Amino acid sequence: MIFFSLHNITDATVAIEVAESLVCDAIEARNSVRGKAKKVRMCMSKIKQLNELCHAKQWSEPLDIMKVSFKQLEDANAELDVNLWSL
Repeated sequence: MIFFSLHNITDATVAIEVAESLVCDAIEARNSVRGKAKKVRMCMSKIKQLNELCHAKQWSEPLDIMKVSFKQLEDANAELDVNLWSL
């Protein structure tokens, strides 16, 4: 998992680097076996934080990078909910 501070993201290139590493984190969270729900929630939270910063600064490239990953995490979260109710 990547750790970042929103204060350290000063331009679009840094935001793109963080977004790309969040994509990798999303893939790992989606495919994890242990602690999947926690990893998915943490990754979604980080993507939401960066998403809000990019909207405020009007950076579109990082938003495009993270869009697919967030959708995949939402699907993984829904899958976890279905599995919970099927027990």
